[in-house]
Amino acid sequence: MILLLFIGRRQAAFNLTASAKVNFIPKVENEEAGLVVRADDKNHYDLLITERNGQRVAMIRKTLKDKVVDTTCKELPATGEVILSITATETTYTFEIKAAHVSAILGTASTRDVSNEVVGGFYRCIYRYVCIR
Repeated sequence: MILLLFIGRRQAAFNLTASAKVNFIPKVENEEAGLVVRADDKNHYDLLITERNGQRVAMIRKTLKDKVVDTTCKELPATGEVILSITATETTYTFEIKAAHVSAILGTASTRDVSNEVVGGFYRCIYRYVCIR
């Protein structure tokens, strides 16, 4: 069974933080849940909980022009809640995780690469919570 959940919100300001407390334990490598900064299907930044090599991890996946250009992973405890946060400024998105005994900034990304000026379209970006199982 495939479950896809989407809750979205348009980014209405430059300086903000979007966070979600997630208690998700993936069962196989293709399952993921988290926050996404989405310009369109071909340009988005994903902050996810997923499984890699049998280990629960937090991951940033940067997709630009329909190509994954970067991924960064950080091991997580096997169970328990994780707080995923994306903080935006005028120039940068910062991706952070907090869990039991784990707190880290996983990376940053340019706001310009998913902006209307580069990608086109009407909306700035949409923060969304996704779960694919």
